[in-house]
Order: sequence, then structure tokens, then C-alpha cells
Amino acid sequence: MAPRARRVPPYLVTDSDRAATLSRVRKFLLARGATVEEIDDAEQKGSLDLLMADRMLVPTERRFTEAEVSVQTGMPVELARKFW
Repeated sequence: MAPRARRVPPYLVTDSDRAATLSRVRKFLLARGATVEEIDDAEQKGSLDLLMADRMLVPTERRFTEAEVSVQTGMPVELARKFW
């Protein structure tokens, strides 16, 4: 297991560090299909972390209905619902 990164106290993080990190986050999100508007909205609401998690866990734009998930997995809809 990799060693855990040490958290830097906020008073040691410079504006330049923040700007560089935000730039990397924006590039990551754009590469995974987020729009500029979604990113701006998440930044304004303080929920960039949630948008990051969403794009990491559900990285594609393709969405399936319950019936499509059932067909794709061969599971009954009721069982697929438990995992969805």
C-alpha cells in the first residue's frame, strides 16, 4: 500500500498552488466529458469534489435504462436495481 499523502495546512498553500491545482482539475473534468458550465457551477457551489467523484465513477456519457442494464447484464431488473 502506498504511503498516505500528508495534508498541507491551508495557510501554507499559495494562490499559485490553488490556481495550478484548479487548472489540473478542470483539465481532468473536461477530458472526462464535463462541460465548462458544470465545472463553473460546481466550483461556485463548492462541490468540485463531488463532480470529480461522479466523473471518476461514471466516466462515460453513455447512460442505460433499467431495462437496458437488465439485458446487458442478463440480470432480472429487480436484481440489477440493487446494484444500480
